[in-house]
Order: sequence, then C-alpha cells, then structure tokens
Amino acid sequence: MVMLAPGVYAEAPPDGVLGTAEDYTSYLGSCTAIKRYVRQHPGGYTCW
Repeated sequence: MVMLAPGVYAEAPPDGVLGTAEDYTSYLGSCTAIKRYVRQHPGGYTCW
C-alpha cells in the first residue's frame, strides 16, 4: 500500500516500481480526497 496524497492510498504496482499516479488502477481512502485527487490525476478509483 502506498500513500499517494493525504487520505489517498493505492496498491503498489506488481513490478514494485512506484511510477506515477497513472500507474495505479484503484485508490482507497477518504472519498472526498480521492475524488479531488482523481480530478487532478486521471486514473481509476475505489471509494471505501
């Protein structure tokens, strides 16, 4: 698990290289923080 921004977490990519926000397929954490983060960094998201 990697923290991308305050309250926004993602599973690390399988190859172990952290890369950029676009390398992550889902985000976990605070719904508000995730929606704001996704607007700034396109990608998939999961809101728990």
